[in-house]
Amino acid sequence: MNTGASKFMIKLKSELIKYDLPKYNIVTSKKDIHLMSENSQIIGRLDGVAYYKMTIENFLNLLFLWKGIHLKSPKVLNNVNFFYSNKVINKYLNRYNKLILKKSNKIIFQSLLSFNMHKKFINFENNNYKIIFNGAKKNFKNNYNLTKQISFVITSNFRPVKRLRDALILINKLKKKIPNINLHVIGKIDSISANSILNIDHSSIIYHNDLKENEMFEIYKKSFIGISTSIFDPCPNSAIEMLSCGLPVISTSLSGINEILDYDKDFIIDEDLNFKYYEVQTPKKIPEINYDDWINKIINILDNYENMKKKCKYYFEKNIEIEKIARKYADFIAS
Repeated sequence: MNTGASKFMIKLKSELIKYDLPKYNIVTSKKDIHLMSENSQIIGRLDGVAYYKMTIENFLNLLFLWKGIHLKSPKVLNNVNFFYSNKVINKYLNRYNKLILKKSNKIIFQSLLSFNMHKKFINFENNNYKIIFNGAKKNFKNNYNLTKQISFVITSNFRPVKRLRDALILINKLKKKIPNINLHVIGKIDSISANSILNIDHSSIIYHNDLKENEMFEIYKKSFIGISTSIFDPCPNSAIEMLSCGLPVISTSLSGINEILDYDKDFIIDEDLNFKYYEVQTPKKIPEINYDDWINKIINILDNYENMKKKCKYYFEKNIEIEKIARKYADFIAS
């Protein structure tokens, strides 16, 4: 299954060929670096950044990450830094972002969150930039029936910052108030996340691994609400695809979806924007969601479902419909 980012780029390029543009290449990652040697305008497209605070505790956990083991170190080790190693490690982890920032003629950040991440963790001087969200084609659904099974859906390549455990606990708590619910979990789950959900009730959870795009969209169209618990996700394509199907999405203020939904408090849970949680992706460093806040938002959406669907459709058409996103790219490339 192609990633959401790769699917977006395919659709974007199919739209951009409609415009008469000067020669350009869009560079997004390591695999595109070779394009920077070509005689063309280079458009850097950036997502998030990697940043690790390398304490002794975090270093030990990094060594055992592939086994899904999280070590408990003595407290004295928790805040002992490897001093200069932090700078060296993070410089290496972000080497392609730094190269793209340096060599590109123009930069596109996928959200204001993406821009703020780069400003905090990477020094750059390229001021020829624009913030443009990712997008998708409109594929709205029409029918729903709140008296039948109410399905929720969450999609990602799950690792600790995606907070899958929290999403499952949320559904189990919500089930006490609304018995006829289930949650579709779409995507691969890493070993740490898998271990974290072993002791959770899975009776209302339906897992899907490698789905084709049309199969995934069928689940979206049969669902009622999309859930995006991920933090520091600059522009999650999974949530954008849910919105493209007319699905209301509930998310956090620590995600780019906050911007796409115009900071609408009907769909956004406020969380403190504190980059310390981004220092290392280990479970105990990541804040747990406020379950009461999420449950109250979900119940409000279901109680006012028709209006909430209309609002999300409006935000989709205004902010992330692929034709409008392509126009913004084209204008920036031609400028």
